[in-house]
Amino acid sequence: MLSIRLTPDDNSIKIDRCDAVLEIFLHFTKEDLAKLLMLKNREERFEAYLELYERGYEYAKAEGFEIGQDILLSLHRDFRENNYKNEWIWKKKLFRELDLYVIFQCTFTSTDFTLSIEALNAKKNIVKLKDVLLRTYPDEICYEKDFRNIVIVDNQILITDFLDHPFLSISIGDLNNGVLSVDGYGHDLLHKYDKEIKLIEW
Repeated sequence: MLSIRLTPDDNSIKIDRCDAVLEIFLHFTKEDLAKLLMLKNREERFEAYLELYERGYEYAKAEGFEIGQDILLSLHRDFRENNYKNEWIWKKKLFRELDLYVIFQCTFTSTDFTLSIEALNAKKNIVKLKDVLLRTYPDEICYEKDFRNIVIVDNQILITDFLDHPFLSISIGDLNNGVLSVDGYGHDLLHKYDKEIKLIEW
């Protein structure tokens, strides 16, 4: 793991061989922090944080550590071009006999994490439906146990958790008609954390 941390002291590097961690400490003053906190524009804040990472990569390279800087900078470029969010496809499923293609996508931003569903025709040129199923904190472990697999049961897409218990189910027939019918098994998945997320949005 690569860890970049801020310190009032001089730049330095620490290696924790037991945990396989390379820690980079960057000189950062109270004045630097005050300037950062004064930034009101989201893009300026994102850029300020990315520049700190890039400073860390440069320092590690100057000290003789090969950390895949080119790959990391390429990821930064993609992140910038995607409006400062990480997105990836979690699962996809083709129902050829129904002319239906279903994609589940994860989106991770600085203010929330969402699991979305998109239903298209089999050729993927007509969008039948696109909606959010789950919204929670921007934390890599807040949602990790909630959804692991999809199973098709009785014309339903059943999403199961890490213990293979039902997490939510979606009607395939309704999806094919552009309607989202979800059984959340008592969970208010979309709005459960709205109040908390609002507190960290700026």
